[in-house]
Amino acid sequence: MSPTQDIDTLQRAYEQALEDNSLNIAMREALHQHSTANELQFGQDNMGNVYLSKPGRDPTLANIAIAFPIDTHDSSQSFTSAFLTFHRLRQEEVICGVTLMGFTSLQGEAVGLEAWDNSIAIPKESTSSRTTILSQFSHLPSPVTFAFSAIFQPSERVDTPLSLSGSLILTLKAQNLIDNAKAWRVRTQEFRRAPRLQVDGSGAEDLTRNVIYAYSEYIAALFDNFD
Repeated sequence: MSPTQDIDTLQRAYEQALEDNSLNIAMREALHQHSTANELQFGQDNMGNVYLSKPGRDPTLANIAIAFPIDTHDSSQSFTSAFLTFHRLRQEEVICGVTLMGFTSLQGEAVGLEAWDNSIAIPKESTSSRTTILSQFSHLPSPVTFAFSAIFQPSERVDTPLSLSGSLILTLKAQNLIDNAKAWRVRTQEFRRAPRLQVDGSGAEDLTRNVIYAYSEYIAALFDNFD
């Protein structure tokens, strides 16, 4: 199946109407089927996050994730950009492996992504409504099981200036790769488990892919220095 056909199939599952505070189980199943058909590694954690992974050239390095909200059907561009970025990277020789991460998103909140980030800390009490809706995943492993070198969230938006939001190390690498003639906005924020970068605007997919190449090489060189 071509990338266009894959996107059309997954997009239909992604954009189905959901009731408030409900989970897109159909999208999770569609991603599982996609991973099987394309010989990708599939994983899911007890927060409902899903992971489709392709190993890199160096299996000792943690994968780099390209993430999107899986339960927010009005964020279709975020899904499309994440999928296309992942699809291109998994066909190329990247030092770190790559993972397409669909994170649980309830009522516009990235609860799955934040749970992943905070899983190395003492867990906070969940609200009763979230505990109930996520109980179907309770038999699955903790998000701490899934380690990443970095997480990227691209969203291609034509005729919109690029904006960068995330960890300082990744915003700096992105700025080094941007044409000086382009305008951009930058906001930095640090995270607990791994650097993250959200890239929005025209050229977001290409820039994300190039930053992943650069960061993958940086991570490999960093670990080489410890050998």
